[in-house]
Amino acid sequence: MSQKGVERLLGRLITDPRLRRRFFEEPADLCVREGYDLTTRELEAVLNIAPGRLEQLARYLDPKIVRAADADAVDAVRPEPLSSRRRAGATRR
Repeated sequence: MSQKGVERLLGRLITDPRLRRRFFEEPADLCVREGYDLTTRELEAVLNIAPGRLEQLARYLDPKIVRAADADAVDAVRPEPLSSRRRAGATRR
């Protein structure tokens, strides 16, 4: 069942900026408090993901799937969606 825990944690880390910040401050404690059942190896693997990479991915999410309380803050740095750029005449390379 720990793979399911990894998937749940990654989903939350990408969609919840507050949890993302707390996770990189105290990962093991957060996992216990939030009920993520990860092995030591899985926790280490998630910690090997650079926080900036998760932030980068989060910027491309549709606001409808970002934690509501944080959607406005995320919108402030969100790039234009790829689909909008294509419709505006941008070409794919």
